[in-house]
Amino acid sequence: MWLKLYTSQVKNGDKPQGVEGFIKDITHLRAQQRQLWEAEHDPLTGLLNRRGFERRLDETYRRFREHGEMASLTLFDRDSFKPINDDAMLR
Repeated sequence: MWLKLYTSQVKNGDKPQGVEGFIKDITHLRAQQRQLWEAEHDPLTGLLNRRGFERRLDETYRRFREHGEMASLTLFDRDSFKPINDDAMLR
């Protein structure tokens, strides 16, 4: 179970008198976030997969077009990484 705690200080003039707040169950939200993370990341390395990369690239390009924000893209091509990755997944 995941909970989020919201609090605020209760004052009487300038003197603290206590704390009030409430707790919200965010279990469903965390499950949705986890599913999105798993859909966009490699389970072995934790790096973005193609789906996550393309989504982030689209978001960055859209911000660049809308706001003129600067961006750069660096790609590393790891030759023959698939057999290494597949072998590690079997262990």
